[in-house]
Amino acid sequence: MSRPGQCFLALSPDAFSSDIFDDRIQALTQAIATEGEARLPGSRRLGHRQRSESDGVSVDQSLVDRIQSITVGNATR
Repeated sequence: MSRPGQCFLALSPDAFSSDIFDDRIQALTQAIATEGEARLPGSRRLGHRQRSESDGVSVDQSLVDRIQSITVGNATR
């Protein structure tokens, strides 16, 4: 029975791209972002995070009460 393994190899693009890697990736992500249906990994999460930071997050009052009761109980220890 074989056991699969993993190997990760990390290379610095600066060693191979004469410092143009960042510019090329920026141009590529801009091109992808302007496509109609295309999405970049993490773009939906980033949108949710930005919306949560600007609009806030709805939390059920019973959860808030429960958290407060736990924190108040720990403050006396």
